[in-house]
Amino acid sequence: PDKFLLDYPVGNLVLDTGWRGSSLYNGDGLYPGGVTSPGGGEVSQIFDKLSQDAFRVAVIGPDPDTEWNYQIRCRVLDDLNNLVPETKDVVAVDARTAPQNTSNLFQ
Repeated sequence: PDKFLLDYPVGNLVLDTGWRGSSLYNGDGLYPGGVTSPGGGEVSQIFDKLSQDAFRVAVIGPDPDTEWNYQIRCRVLDDLNNLVPETKDVVAVDARTAPQNTSNLFQ
């Protein structure tokens, strides 16, 4: 299981998914509080952009064999000033050796 945390602005937690993955891990000390839901899912409309241009996504997966990925969608203005979705994929990396910087995805 993995846990996703999202800060906006950085330092202000706006989303904590809890441990997501197989309920077979309930009771395992690596996952305090137990697994809250299956691995897949979607959370929408987490925050509206304020004056800050950066947000932080932290993925916590204490099992060294864990795999994860996520997508970030923002509504951006098109040429006609209409809000349209823009999506960026973030691939799994080993954050212990290669931290993933998402701060410039939508610049």
